[in-house]
This record gives sequence, C-alpha cells and structure tokens, in this order.
Amino acid sequence: MLCASGFEFQEKLRLAMMEQEAAKRSLSHAAPVPSHHSVKRLEDASRRYDKRLSDFQNHKQVCALCKES
Repeated sequence: MLCASGFEFQEKLRLAMMEQEAAKRSLSHAAPVPSHHSVKRLEDASRRYDKRLSDFQNHKQVCALCKES
C-alpha cells in the first residue's frame, strides 16, 4: 500500500519511464547519424528517470506505509 505521496512519486516515475522509452524509440528511428537534439532528449529523459527513481526509493525508505509495499 502506498501513501498519497508514494503514489505521486510512483506516477512521476512511470511517466518518466514512458518519456525515456519514447526518446529511445525516437533515437532508434532517426537517420543513421542521430541528431544532437535526439541524443540530448534521451540524455535528459534518462536523467529525469534516474532522479524520479531516486526520489521514489528515498521516500520508500522513510515512509512507514510505502516501506511495506
């Protein structure tokens, strides 16, 4: 069971994962030499995903409700 904050962290993590996957697909469908914009988009999406994952894990460590799930 997640608390409201835990659910919000989980939702942000899910959205960041979807964004990262979309950036990967975009990069894989790019021309043989990917554009700077495509590479930057993937790097930014990956950073956001890593940050969201860290936030969620840190929250689960301190929240009694979320720790059990």
